[in-house]
Amino acid sequence: MTDVITYDSLTDEALLELLVTEADRLPRAAVDEFLARAPRIIAPLTALVSARESWQQELPAWWSPIHATYLLGAIGHPNVIPALILAMEHAEAQDCDWITDEIPSILGRLGAQTRPPLITLLKDRSRSPYLRATAAEVLAATTLADPVDADSIFGLIVACLDDPAEDEYLCDIVGNLLLDFRRSEHKDTLLAFAREQERKRRPDPLFPLAFSETDVVEAFAKPSPTLRHYTRDWLDFYSASAIAQRQARWQEEDRRQKEQDDLEQDPLDDDLLDLLPVEPIVRSEPKIGRNDPCPCGSGKKYKKCCLDKTAKLVAPTPTLFSEADRASVLDKLHTFAGRPEQAEDLAEATFDYWGDRLYDRDEDEQRRVLDLPQAEVMRTAWLWFDAELPDKRTVADRFLAAEGDRLTPGELAYLHQARATYQGLYEVEAMDLDKGFTLRDLSTDERIRVRERSATQSVAHWDLIVARLMPRPDGSRVIEAGLLQLPPREAEILLPQWQKAGHAFQARFPRGSRVALLKKLGHLLSRWWLPLVAFRPFPTIVTPEGDPLMFTKAVFDVLDQELLLNLLDRAEGVEQITSGVFDWYEITPTFPRTLGTIRVTDERLILETPSEARAQRGRQWLEGLAPHK
Repeated sequence: MTDVITYDSLTDEALLELLVTEADRLPRAAVDEFLARAPRIIAPLTALVSARESWQQELPAWWSPIHATYLLGAIGHPNVIPALILAMEHAEAQDCDWITDEIPSILGRLGAQTRPPLITLLKDRSRSPYLRATAAEVLAATTLADPVDADSIFGLIVACLDDPAEDEYLCDIVGNLLLDFRRSEHKDTLLAFAREQERKRRPDPLFPLAFSETDVVEAFAKPSPTLRHYTRDWLDFYSASAIAQRQARWQEEDRRQKEQDDLEQDPLDDDLLDLLPVEPIVRSEPKIGRNDPCPCGSGKKYKKCCLDKTAKLVAPTPTLFSEADRASVLDKLHTFAGRPEQAEDLAEATFDYWGDRLYDRDEDEQRRVLDLPQAEVMRTAWLWFDAELPDKRTVADRFLAAEGDRLTPGELAYLHQARATYQGLYEVEAMDLDKGFTLRDLSTDERIRVRERSATQSVAHWDLIVARLMPRPDGSRVIEAGLLQLPPREAEILLPQWQKAGHAFQARFPRGSRVALLKKLGHLLSRWWLPLVAFRPFPTIVTPEGDPLMFTKAVFDVLDQELLLNLLDRAEGVEQITSGVFDWYEITPTFPRTLGTIRVTDERLILETPSEARAQRGRQWLEGLAPHK
């Protein structure tokens, strides 16, 4: 029989200890006991949230400042406001979304008394834009509990959108905040902001919109604001159902971690393990709101991250461009990528592309690969269109932002389509010489018709190829930026690894697009190509005895040709083929095996064998057969 804890019998110290020992399983009954002991429990809780070290502890102590913040918020005494402001700052610094997601509700319910320090934070441009954005959300939330001076509060918030020097992230959050509250006097400001966002997106379809003009119109057509983010009951964290959901989440993460550990048993997985991200702790909720933490683990709110990913990295409808457009924009992109300010980022990305499979080799071997035209073309395309640089953009993204206004429509069409391509793994299912072939995409099992002439001369039915495919308006594809061939016999190794890589990433980015996933994985294929093709050792040919194949001659002087021929004619294991030529053989359990050939002339006997060992054996045999000086 399990003992039932009576929390009212615990000392304050014992009760506080539960914030550590119970981790995220602290029950609501214990929370109620904390609240019953206010205000004397405020001081130790304040000390806990105020210390930076509290937010940097390992599990399970990591949960203690989160509990303390929730408890102080539930106590709600004016004395807790400074501690809650500190908790907000520490949580933003440590990316603790368990607090940043709830702090608008926690502080907002305390009304106007929280505003002075929050206004100071919002105005202070030396502080993190993430912290300032959270301060704006809390200020807006305070107007729900205390509408006095709400106009002036929203005046401060909307001023951020009107300032062209303001931080982009802060403006996006403020815009969404105003869209949530939907005050009629802000509609024109929001429409203007949305139009400016759409203007930025026109030259760059991958520009992440905070929201569109249509979003504004649709939001204001709804009967009531969307304010759940600002009014949620954070104490639901302690409900039995929430606790059970979290424990199920952690068990699932443990299962995935075991799968990742199992990857180490496979031959090509060193590369995959280098790429796998550490999965962040995220919530498991039935619906993700625009203000919720993004489940991809970026640390941003959903509305600033994956909410817009349905429009990102999705291949646009193919637009016509000419070969001249393609050549022109690639030349411009090459010049841009060669600028000195790009050099360090591209050098690091190049190392990531090949990994240790290349750079652990000596310089001659490295040069042999780097000088291969197909390897250079594939690497360059990956660097320009796939490699995520330190600012989370590709070279092509940077180029478009810097030069997009000066590109022609045809150049823009090529560039946008190239940015939606990736290195994929395909099997050649059918060939049409000098016209093209049908490929099976091994990540989706899709059949793809490829228009290609030159490649049909070098690939064969059932070959595995690594290629970047570009869509054409007629529904076909063309190979863009070369291809790499992989041995079909390696399919048994490659296919499970490729599928495992996809499953591993999909588990960690469940809402990410397929194209984004394949862009992250594509260069694994080039790394695998190195040992399977580029550095594959030449086969060693040996004799049945296991000796290296080396054609060898043993030459003897002949003193008496007639005697020698008679001896050879009577010897076992020797059969005359033609005049003066004999086959030297041995009987095996299955068939006679030739060991060498003997040629006899007036002056010489020449023994020819396929190995030095057989030549030595033949020499000893001949010396025992015929008298010699």
